[in-house]
Amino acid sequence: MSNAGGLVGYASGVNIRDSYSKGYVTANAHSLGGLVGTFNLETLNNSYSMAEVNATDTCWRVGGLVGFS
Repeated sequence: MSNAGGLVGYASGVNIRDSYSKGYVTANAHSLGGLVGTFNLETLNNSYSMAEVNATDTCWRVGGLVGFS
């Protein structure tokens, strides 16, 4: 798996607003985030994550909100 997130794995060309995630996000992914795995040059407004993020040893980009931007 390349990208994993509590809301979306990969976001490109979109705006995310008024969103949240909670629960558990566990994956063997290159980019892992509580809300978004990979976020590519967009706008993120009024959003948060309360998710518990658990990454394996092979994950290289991990974040509580966004794994990679």
